[in-house]
Amino acid sequence: MAQFAGFGPRTDIPLGENRPTDSASGDFDGDGDIDIAVCFQTSSPANLGRVAVLLNNGDGTFQSPVFYGVGEDPAAIRAADVNLDGDLDLITANAGTNDVSVLRGSTGGAFLPEVFFGVGTGPEDIAVADVNADGRPDIVSANGAASTVSVVAGNGSGTSWTIIGTYSTNNGGGTGGQSPSSIALRDLNANGLPDIVTANSGSASCTVMYNIASSPGSYFSGDFGLFIPVGSNPQDVQLVDIDRDGDIDLVTANRSSSTVSVRLSNRVQTGDTFPNFSGSVNVAVPSGPIAITVADIDGGPSSLDGDPDLIVVSETADRLSVLLNNGSGGLTLDSTYVTQSSPKRAAVVDLDGDGDLDAASPNLISNTISIFLNQSTVIGGPPPTVSLIDPDDGGCLCAGPNTIIGTVNPAAGTVLGGYTLEYRRLGNPTYTTIATGSTPVINGSLGNWNTSGLPEGQYLLRLTGSNAGGISASDESVIYLGSDFDTVVARLGAGIDGSEVSIVGRNACIFGSISDSGCGPISYSVDFRPTSGGAFVPVDPANPVYSGGRTNTTLADWDTTSIPDGNYEIRVSTVNGCGDSKTVNFTCTVDNTSPIANIDTPVSCEYRSPGEIIEIKGTASDTNLSSWSVQYTGGSSHGWTTIASGNTNVTSDVLANWDTSGLEPCAYTVRLSVGDQSVLNCDDPGNSAGYLVSFDLRCPADLNGDGEVNFFDVSFFLTAYNAGCP
Repeated sequence: MAQFAGFGPRTDIPLGENRPTDSASGDFDGDGDIDIAVCFQTSSPANLGRVAVLLNNGDGTFQSPVFYGVGEDPAAIRAADVNLDGDLDLITANAGTNDVSVLRGSTGGAFLPEVFFGVGTGPEDIAVADVNADGRPDIVSANGAASTVSVVAGNGSGTSWTIIGTYSTNNGGGTGGQSPSSIALRDLNANGLPDIVTANSGSASCTVMYNIASSPGSYFSGDFGLFIPVGSNPQDVQLVDIDRDGDIDLVTANRSSSTVSVRLSNRVQTGDTFPNFSGSVNVAVPSGPIAITVADIDGGPSSLDGDPDLIVVSETADRLSVLLNNGSGGLTLDSTYVTQSSPKRAAVVDLDGDGDLDAASPNLISNTISIFLNQSTVIGGPPPTVSLIDPDDGGCLCAGPNTIIGTVNPAAGTVLGGYTLEYRRLGNPTYTTIATGSTPVINGSLGNWNTSGLPEGQYLLRLTGSNAGGISASDESVIYLGSDFDTVVARLGAGIDGSEVSIVGRNACIFGSISDSGCGPISYSVDFRPTSGGAFVPVDPANPVYSGGRTNTTLADWDTTSIPDGNYEIRVSTVNGCGDSKTVNFTCTVDNTSPIANIDTPVSCEYRSPGEIIEIKGTASDTNLSSWSVQYTGGSSHGWTTIASGNTNVTSDVLANWDTSGLEPCAYTVRLSVGDQSVLNCDDPGNSAGYLVSFDLRCPADLNGDGEVNFFDVSFFLTAYNAGCP
């Protein structure tokens, strides 16, 4: 590897515009040289933001700036291919107009006119990643004035953007994450989804918001976020495996305390799904640090020592500082360099094409960009090109023999010394060798890794290649080794929470959870058969196989209307991409038959004497009886009054003895209601039946219905008779 020999004398390039605030780099014109873009806080005409693009001549000198319009007061600029056409685009966060501008890259390093969309108040920084797992770049802004982040989904065209979420960087009390000034996106818990970290200048903290795996692009925030204490007035946060233990740590530039804070992730040590960050390391730097760039400065694109170093820009001191990493996260202030007035974030890239990393920092007050060329020399020639291709970072392997594909290709004019392919389980520092070789491999087999017998979990796969002079380079991938299917829980469910039931009718809901951390995709089937035996058939013939996992929700719908009542066995079978499977069986009862409800006595239209104890006989029965009740209405009653109830079958026997004492003579109706235990249509009450009889409660001679038998009944009869009443 190379030893950092320092930067050479500074070269300052006038930018021709006022107050540059940030820079981005990339090969904008496709010539293999790294170009630079700078955004400006104020410009002419006034209040219109601008971006300058400086195309590299290949030797660290640049063509005259070409300017493009963006929103007012751009605070940050990033380069990314947001429309997936192979050309880098430029994105700015415009604090003055509360929006984001997108300049789409075109041929020859030119850019199309801006497309812009609104975000929260006072956007200070932006980051680009596929946050919602649809394969298209999205943009997230840190809105300093609002203490929020805006999550904006792209459709891959670069012209259509939709805010899909706005999340507070504060806790519930409003003090945990005030005034986010910087944002970074990276997968912090190895679930394949980028998480959000903001540096909060108003709270001396970082807010960590984890991407919700069941709803990619949504984030845990507020009191569900993590709040990590750092130095005072943090202006920038970067996410990097600073101690090379396989998980992602955070570093911040703290303006008021003139320090760089290092906070280490505990994911490897604890295995937490949502890892926390700890530590109290604060490295002193020149006053007023406002930005950090992560790069292997004591190596370079052609000779990496694998340790991420930090290049820190201090605006108050007008200094650019180099902090070298000792390989385990220890940072040493190696050297500092004088910039012009009020430097901003440095682009750290190979500007002159000599294989080491240079720096370019725009200066807010001087209206220039300072170029620092690296004076290091790589001894022994560059190392080979080393790349793990399959599996790549975040990939998955199944238990058994696996061919590892990659590249170990010596640089022109050098000889390959050899390569080593090895692995270790995360949390275990010891590597085990898979294969070694001494001949170049280009997109081919590096060796065979038989993972049979290894525990399921995350592993670090490392490929190291060296040239004949011993100069080496490495590539690492964190992969998941799957060996079984994790979780299958299934039941017949009712209601929105899927409460367990055992007797169903009509449409039934099979409820539960299916999840696996191993190699996807997940698929499952839900089948049934009588408990007496026979072949299993799908509960839904139109969907014999389902795709994807489920979390405490409906797994399948089962239409039972066409099958006989009886006892059935339900089988839920799952399989993942490795062929690992798991099956859960349970039994249930199908009941689509209504209960029997019948009253034998009394019969309708008969007379019963007031005060009589009336024996009510009949049938209330069902194979899966829930309950029955006998009720009456009539007389002065305007509702139903319960006479008797029960939960056992009654067949042609006494249901109730009804004491009619105290009831006025009148017409009455008796109702028998019977229900069973079946749950219908996933949430409705079970099958039911009813029976009604109506009769008069009075003496047959009480013709006028006054409750007495006397002369007035004779008068009532004669009146009716003379009137011709039949």
